[in-house]
Amino acid sequence: MEELTKMLSLDRIKRYQTKEVSYLPLVAPPGQPCFLPTPDAFNWVESTKSASEGRWENRLTFESIEHCLYYEPAPHVEAIFPTPLCLIVGEKDFLSPADLTAAVHARAMEPKSLTILKGGHFDGFQGEGFEIASTTALRWFEKYLKQG
Repeated sequence: MEELTKMLSLDRIKRYQTKEVSYLPLVAPPGQPCFLPTPDAFNWVESTKSASEGRWENRLTFESIEHCLYYEPAPHVEAIFPTPLCLIVGEKDFLSPADLTAAVHARAMEPKSLTILKGGHFDGFQGEGFEIASTTALRWFEKYLKQG
């Protein structure tokens, strides 16, 4: 983390001085630098990138990475209540760990829902995980967002 912080600080100075934007791949084959250095992230992106028909680029700015590091929704969850809250997470999710998501759910006010899927972060986007996640979300949206 210290190395990443240093790299981001140097990039911030460079952006200020030159207005040049630097990028890092979102995913990469094992051993290559990227933002999400896991095989499941790489495999999911590789298996779905054709759907973008060439419009999606495997990169994000260092500035975006910096903003991601400051994103902490869990400490402020009470600020959204009593807004309905539907949480769907993979039991092995490396981006939104299931234990942290369950802790947020425990602190949440009703109405609330927690669904823990088998697998990791990307398993909710395909196959059986997608069927469960999309059905859960659709029912939630119909119940709380549908104009009646």
